[in-house]
Amino acid sequence: MSVTTGEKYEIGQVLYLFSSQDRKVVPVQVVEEIVRKTMGSDVTVDYMVQPPTKSSPINLKDVEVSVYTDIGDLKSDMVQNATDFIDKVVENAKRVASKSFETLGSSEEEVLETEVENPDAGDLPTQVVLENGQVANVRFSPEIKENHG
Repeated sequence: MSVTTGEKYEIGQVLYLFSSQDRKVVPVQVVEEIVRKTMGSDVTVDYMVQPPTKSSPINLKDVEVSVYTDIGDLKSDMVQNATDFIDKVVENAKRVASKSFETLGSSEEEVLETEVENPDAGDLPTQVVLENGQVANVRFSPEIKENHG
């Protein structure tokens, strides 16, 4: 299960951090628990974690990741995210095909997009894979992107 803010961890526990931006999973170990209590009885707990590649621990609250205590739950969420991405790609390809072609004959090659439009990608081409396996780079005008993306 994905861990939410306020979750309690044990010293020595291994956590799995998933960065959706980088699509990476990094195991870390909880090495320190810092408890702060203020006059108003507010208690905050921070956890210092040790990544395998860093010499000094980092504060778990300072990294923008999803935290998992169970690798099986992480895998399940990653599979669901991949399935959702594939569904978007296929639906987008079907939508483009239905708007671009009157009919698709069995002799015509079907085109499937391999990337969903990334708003930060600027004017980068979209890669498409043709039925015969060839990869083509396609640039769409802003009007087509707006109407079909």
